[in-house]
Amino acid sequence: MSENASVSGMIKKVDNKFAGKSEIDAARGSISKAFKGLNVVFSLLSFIGALLVGWICLKFFPKASKDSANLISTSLFRSLGIGLLVSIIIIPALILLAITGVGIPLAGLVFLLYLINIYLTKLVVGYSLGIWLSGKFEWKNMSQVFIFAIGLFVVYLLKMIPVLGAFVSLITFWVGLGALFLYYKSAFSKSPSKKS
Repeated sequence: MSENASVSGMIKKVDNKFAGKSEIDAARGSISKAFKGLNVVFSLLSFIGALLVGWICLKFFPKASKDSANLISTSLFRSLGIGLLVSIIIIPALILLAITGVGIPLAGLVFLLYLINIYLTKLVVGYSLGIWLSGKFEWKNMSQVFIFAIGLFVVYLLKMIPVLGAFVSLITFWVGLGALFLYYKSAFSKSPSKKS
């Protein structure tokens, strides 16, 4: 194009507008608040569901619930160690069982039971914590369901604390799993078929 050439028509100035740092920070803050809000909602729903399952366990299996919870107070570190060991061994053992082909149904059943017990870990720990708190503060004439609810609420509250929550979740899982394993072992050894 030569120096004397002219351009006909309208010339529009295009402004490139980019979000400033303050706008980006505000957007990030809004997203962070939204995720925190969702986390609170999901935690509340999870707590209500766990409370309902715990009530069913206390209603229909009161002795099993209390015995497994008491194992934590009497054998805390043993429960922790066994829970850690079981969590390390279970998956490789299931894989080896499934590889045989014949053991696939059994592996599937054991895996299902493992998932159920993973869910039960927080209930057992929550109940154990509630029993400990009731003894510590001498809460007399209090129902076992209410004691369980308080302990479970404390567990959920601790899990929501940043950084510490992940540690609490891991310890809860290991301790609860170990206590359940010890209870099953004890119940199996006391079963009539075993004695005969």
